[in-house]
Amino acid sequence: MRKILIAATAMLLAFPLSARADEASKRAKIEQMLTVLKMEDNFNLLMKQVEQQGRQMGMSMTNPSQLTEADKKILDNFMTKLMAAMQETMGWQKLKSEFIDLYAKAYTEEEVDGILTFYKSPVGQSMLAKTPQLVQQSMAISQTHMKEIQPKLEQLTEELKKDLDAAHAAKPKS
Repeated sequence: MRKILIAATAMLLAFPLSARADEASKRAKIEQMLTVLKMEDNFNLLMKQVEQQGRQMGMSMTNPSQLTEADKKILDNFMTKLMAAMQETMGWQKLKSEFIDLYAKAYTEEEVDGILTFYKSPVGQSMLAKTPQLVQQSMAISQTHMKEIQPKLEQLTEELKKDLDAAHAAKPKS
């Protein structure tokens, strides 16, 4: 009886260690998956795009031909501070562990193994290489269709405004 009790206690104590080891293995595989998917590179590219858009937005706040060298320095200083704040708050090293947590909740270790196998394969690597271009081309297609629908959206928005104004005008004042 005592041997059974000792064996049962040992199993209960070993279970959390086994679960932690399995979780560590899964997290390591997810980290490997993020590397294979080039998540850090893609994230850094996104941050550069955000910076470029910020600079363009800053330039559009005034007439670019009227920007003095002092204005450009002010804009550069602002963007440097903004990007430093963003990097500190949401840089890759800060987000990486949260992404690992997210993927760990979404996928089993077996699924992570399958994803890794696929993306390490020639077909998976081809998909990774072609996806950015496909996304860019898809966005261009969507933007073309948005331009087509823009007049209709403006018309519908005007109709909505008129309908709301009419509804408010017809409402008896209390």
